[in-house]
Amino acid sequence: MYRTVFLVSSDRQYSYLLAKQNSSKWTIDSNTKPVLTYTYGSKMVSITMICSDIVQDVLEVLGEDYVNHYSMYLRSRCACWGGCVSPSPDTTTSSTLFFIKTI
Repeated sequence: MYRTVFLVSSDRQYSYLLAKQNSSKWTIDSNTKPVLTYTYGSKMVSITMICSDIVQDVLEVLGEDYVNHYSMYLRSRCACWGGCVSPSPDTTTSSTLFFIKTI
């Protein structure tokens, strides 16, 4: 299955092709966090993996850092170097809804 990632406006009137799965590349940032980067033409999407003990994964879209470069954080208990960690029972999460569609 071929996956394409779009960013969809909150009013669902506009969609922007951001990445195709076959362009992914893993790197390490200056804080030794893994970063998954996708490119498509002049566009680049960087998703920094953040180890967390929350129960539900959270994708935080930071926005467009500069023209055609989009940054995101993925907070997950499975984004840890040693593998998945047990969730903390008293952890709560809040998030803003962003539409990211894969086809």
